[in-house]
Amino acid sequence: MGSSQNHTVNEEYNGQPAHTSTGRIKRNIIFIPALLFPALYAASANYYLFHGITELLCVFLNFAVFIIALNTYHITKNHYLMFLGICYGFVSGFDLLHTLATGEVNFSPFNNSSLSVYSWIIARHMESASLLAAPWFVNRKVRADLVFSVYLLLSLVLLAVIFYWGSAPEMLNTPGPAGPKQEASLLILATLLAALLFTVKNQQLQPDLRQLMKTLLLFNAASQAAFLLYGWLPETAAALGHLLRLASSYWMYKIVADINLKEPYKKMYRELSRLRTEFQSFDQRYRDEINERRREERELQRLSYLDGLTGIYNRRFFDQYLDREWRRAIRGNYPLSLIICDIDYFKKYNDKHGHLNGDNCMKKVTAALSGCLKRSSDMVARYGGEEFTVILPDTDSQGAALVAEELRKNVEQLKIPHSDSPIGQYVTISLGVATLVPDQHTPPENIISLADQALYRAKEGGRNRIMT
Repeated sequence: MGSSQNHTVNEEYNGQPAHTSTGRIKRNIIFIPALLFPALYAASANYYLFHGITELLCVFLNFAVFIIALNTYHITKNHYLMFLGICYGFVSGFDLLHTLATGEVNFSPFNNSSLSVYSWIIARHMESASLLAAPWFVNRKVRADLVFSVYLLLSLVLLAVIFYWGSAPEMLNTPGPAGPKQEASLLILATLLAALLFTVKNQQLQPDLRQLMKTLLLFNAASQAAFLLYGWLPETAAALGHLLRLASSYWMYKIVADINLKEPYKKMYRELSRLRTEFQSFDQRYRDEINERRREERELQRLSYLDGLTGIYNRRFFDQYLDREWRRAIRGNYPLSLIICDIDYFKKYNDKHGHLNGDNCMKKVTAALSGCLKRSSDMVARYGGEEFTVILPDTDSQGAALVAEELRKNVEQLKIPHSDSPIGQYVTISLGVATLVPDQHTPPENIISLADQALYRAKEGGRNRIMT
């Protein structure tokens, strides 16, 4: 993994989310000062109980850091926290040895104080050295199993040395400023301060994570400084030192838990929310497009059924509607009536007044015909040229004749001037009416033929009249 890719990973998991985590971790750590006086009392009342509880809490928190960092590395690809997580796993192991070998716990055939001292020194040196080396791993991909193997091998060698050596020299337990144990603490403190300096100056480490690690190192350094006072103020130094080390372990745990556990889930949630929003938006756009297309299709279909000049249904729709009503009349065994009407001498009207006036005349006649139909099932259509048809479902011959007469009168009452008409001074229509009770053996063309014949007789009879 290249440097740019690692930088992106650090920003992703240690950027704004880490900034948010900083405030949350600081709120969680406020309780540490409040525990100082209870810790002093516990240390003075029963040091071994206080020591055991705080050390075991540190062991638990450090091991939790190890488990989280190692098992989330494949998700976060945070090499820095992976390295520290493995380190804290082995530190927790040596701290556990230190805890079990302290006081009256009969853990080892060797001198308990020796094992306790050795384990403590190894754990602190391992932790401080790892914190010093950790910035080197910020933008370097390192195999977790290799890091684990190195720490495992080092730990086994150190354990072998401890058990081979057997007991610690008495001078390691010498209190005061001149003891080798204090010299080891000074070296650990110097390493921690160097780690603090390298961490603060490391610009490859994301600023918010750098600030978190700075606080962690200050806790560690303060804890080590407190332990240096053990020769003069044993109870105060022990209480303060262990309390600060507990704060450091808790701080590290919260860093790893927030960055490696909470932030990836939050990132996934934000991504899912974004995808859900995009999907909903896409779904809405898709639905809108579908609805718009359906509206366009319905409009196109409607336009395909309408006459371009008059706006009423055309011959195509007439054929479909007649066929549908014919089959419905067969099922219901009721009569179906059809009226075919023709504008009298319309060619002469066009020749006299022109096609534009002829079109206006056609529209007015259409409006007059449509105005006579009261039922939604009744339908008027332009059959072709100046011919119109009217379908009257469930209407007998007498009812059809009445409707036809109303149609004729409505057109005549328009009083559209037609000076070239041989039968009057206004535009009129002739109508043929046919009524049948459809059956399975009779096609709908029969009623068209009958109505057309009736229209022919109306024209032959003088026009402006109805024939059935």
